[in-house]
Amino acid sequence: MIVDPSRRCVPAILGPSLRGALAVAVSVAWLAFVAASWSSAQVLPREVRVQILRSVVEVVPYDPVADGLVDWSGSGTIISPDGYVLTNYHVIGDLDARSAYEWHAIFVTDPAAPDQPPEHSYWARFVAGDATHDLALVRIVEFADESPVPASFEFPAVPVGDSNGLIPGDPLTVVGYPGISGATITFTTGIVSGWLGEDLIAGGKQWIKTDAKIARGNSGGAAFDERGRLVGVPTLLQQRNDGVFEEQFYLRPIALAWALIGPNVASVQRPARAAGATGAPDPGSVNGGAAQSGVLTEGDERFDEGMYFDVYEVPLRAGLELVVEMRSTEIDPYLLVVGPDDELVLDVDDSDGQGFDVLESFTTTADGVYLLVASSAFADETGSYDLRLRAAPGSRGTDAAGAETGPAELGGIAPPAVGSATGLVGEIALPDTAVNRLAGSDDSTYHTYWIEVPPGTARLEVLLSAEADLDLFLKYGSEILDWGDDGDWDFRDISTQYYAEFVVENPNPGRWYLDVVLFGNPGTEPGYSVRVR
Repeated sequence: MIVDPSRRCVPAILGPSLRGALAVAVSVAWLAFVAASWSSAQVLPREVRVQILRSVVEVVPYDPVADGLVDWSGSGTIISPDGYVLTNYHVIGDLDARSAYEWHAIFVTDPAAPDQPPEHSYWARFVAGDATHDLALVRIVEFADESPVPASFEFPAVPVGDSNGLIPGDPLTVVGYPGISGATITFTTGIVSGWLGEDLIAGGKQWIKTDAKIARGNSGGAAFDERGRLVGVPTLLQQRNDGVFEEQFYLRPIALAWALIGPNVASVQRPARAAGATGAPDPGSVNGGAAQSGVLTEGDERFDEGMYFDVYEVPLRAGLELVVEMRSTEIDPYLLVVGPDDELVLDVDDSDGQGFDVLESFTTTADGVYLLVASSAFADETGSYDLRLRAAPGSRGTDAAGAETGPAELGGIAPPAVGSATGLVGEIALPDTAVNRLAGSDDSTYHTYWIEVPPGTARLEVLLSAEADLDLFLKYGSEILDWGDDGDWDFRDISTQYYAEFVVENPNPGRWYLDVVLFGNPGTEPGYSVRVR
């Protein structure tokens, strides 16, 4: 809802000095972010480490012949709220024979007692494996007492990041249960030392070299980047003694795991930002339709009442119908939009139907630079957030004379606006964005697009941003006939979030089909945008 500005200290900085005050805040906030980023390169924030303690588990296979657990263990990482665990193949089976045990005991550390060994908390079942890259998936389906895990149960999952953006020198945190370090969970830190090909000699991105300490038992665990995103799986330790003892540690990059994760884990935990965005957030711009990831830290500029804030400058022309979103699971978002003449365009805490998040629309009335001020509803709140600014579906702008100029342009994107009838719509070229509305009904309605992927494409990214809970399906080669759990889709997102994203590494060349689906909701007509690149 739009709230009374008097709730907060904002009016104290409104007026002729607002833009100057916020211009200073941009510099201060950016310097603070750089400082915080440098600090986090050394030590992950406490709340991130607590989440890692919950999510990195010990994995011990059950041998039905011996009727007991095997005499080795490895590590694994929960990557989805519905209990999928990524690990090494050699942890859960015989890599040479390419055979896996069906059941595995999952041991979990209590974050309140990290000095204690992990407790047997669950049983997981083998799902799929990639013996070539020594990766595997198991899914937690039972508690330790063998009672089934309810479908509504949510596991503490870590976000899965993008290893392709790593360069030598980037910081890493490796987490697991190495036997050499006793029975408790172990954190080690280091850097990306470099890359290697599959043969550990030639160039390529099949292995990440690191100086972070890895030992037996770490296998299958996690390597995190400076923001706590899973980017690698500790897999290999090489030692040599030819007069001088040497050792080198290797990680499987998470990019190689997507061929395994994609078809099997529909609800993989992703960072709260657009796929493909890399590096620190830029306070100077917001990309139209894409997510801008930011973090409120104790080093940021703050209002008189104690709320930290970041400022984003966005040059816009008059007559644009825009949608702005601010979402977070760590803070209660509060968003201000200030026009080029210092007028307060939006002052929003909780938008109707969005919980604590913000989803609002507005129309620009003048050419110039607009300020998006991302803050929190309460003093001293820190944490990450996701900010999006995009053209409203079907919106049209005007030129200086008031004449209609066609689809609204934002961030260099001029998306087509098409009808809301259900069925096949047409092609989305690479790279481009389709903007549309989908009318609800008593049953379900959908839009089908196709994407032509040329040979040699290294990566296909699909990002959906919507005004309601829409579901997204992706398939190679032919149209999708069944959206169910056992359907013929290759990728699926049926979460309740108002956005979804797929990342396909080394996609098959040819035609991919994309379905945007609205189940039920008669009388509604939510807008959405789908960006492919």
